[in-house]
Amino acid sequence: MPNIFFIILISFFTLCISFVSVKGTLSDLKYKKKWWKIITKRGWIAIVFTFFVIMLLVLQNYLSEKINYKKDEALRKEKEKSDSIVTNRIKAGVDSNRQILFGDISKAFAQQGLILDTLKKEIKRLPDTSKMFTVFNDDVVINLEIPEYGIKLVYLENDTFDFEISVFSLGASSTNFAIKTYTVCSYNNGLNEYIGEMHFFPKGSHIFQNNALKENYTFAFNQKINHANIVLKSLYLYLKGNYSDLKGKKYFHIDKLFKFIIEKRYTETVFNPEEKKRILTLIPFSK
Repeated sequence: MPNIFFIILISFFTLCISFVSVKGTLSDLKYKKKWWKIITKRGWIAIVFTFFVIMLLVLQNYLSEKINYKKDEALRKEKEKSDSIVTNRIKAGVDSNRQILFGDISKAFAQQGLILDTLKKEIKRLPDTSKMFTVFNDDVVINLEIPEYGIKLVYLENDTFDFEISVFSLGASSTNFAIKTYTVCSYNNGLNEYIGEMHFFPKGSHIFQNNALKENYTFAFNQKINHANIVLKSLYLYLKGNYSDLKGKKYFHIDKLFKFIIEKRYTETVFNPEEKKRILTLIPFSK
């Protein structure tokens, strides 16, 4: 209600009180024994007008406080939103630096044929590659691997995720990549969604021994999903195809599913056959 409305009403009733007071007496003291008759008719009219003025002042004060409260609440929410954005950006920067540090450590261990398992807090040797790849020749085994910190979430704002993905070539250098890379997203509500094929390995590219091929991958949250309470939980990368050594004499096969856990900023290889089957059934493989 506009404040001018109260000003007009209060002014009107104040003028009425003044008019009633000037035109006649408000009390008659001859009725000392009958106190309720001491106040004249004009006096009661003045009291009623005064009561209206008081009620208007009280209502005006209540509405003003309500308006001020709404303004303060809006400012508080805006400040919380601003502070949240700043906090998220700071956290993203800290996470990014932490991922770079662990990525360098993982790379150093990978060069020695080791993997740093941060969950179990132990150093392990790389898994037996003969169980993961079909080797067409029996000498050197080249292992394509995404270590624990091989995937980094380098940028996150609103519904857009920007990942840096590193695939290492362990054992020897590799090239002639005929590998398809598929992406599947998993959400906190249990929904899994096929995103598409990622063209990770450029034509004619190669990876030197114990080094990595890095590519950036940007994922935008599916706007068709009502995601008021839905968040991205994991990103799956499925690599399937063939590659060779630099001379093109020894060929290897890869059929491997990697899982990047958003909350932990951690990459793991999926060995669980049921989980792998559940994800692969979403991928429309071309014949």
